[in-house]
Amino acid sequence: MYNIVYSEDIIEDLTSKPVILIVGVKGMDIKQLQLGSSGEFWKFITKRQDQKTISREESEKRISAL
Repeated sequence: MYNIVYSEDIIEDLTSKPVILIVGVKGMDIKQLQLGSSGEFWKFITKRQDQKTISREESEKRISAL
């Protein structure tokens, strides 16, 4: 078994079209890997980033009201 650690992501390109992406995953758990490769997760994140932010104080008020 090989013990190789990649410090950077590597893209292998053949005939000007990316065909493989090798991503270093040292320190990540399986859930992080699953979320990172989930299109649904990134749609969710993008949608949330487009929303208006609230202050910490407002956030705490909303939580305490639950």
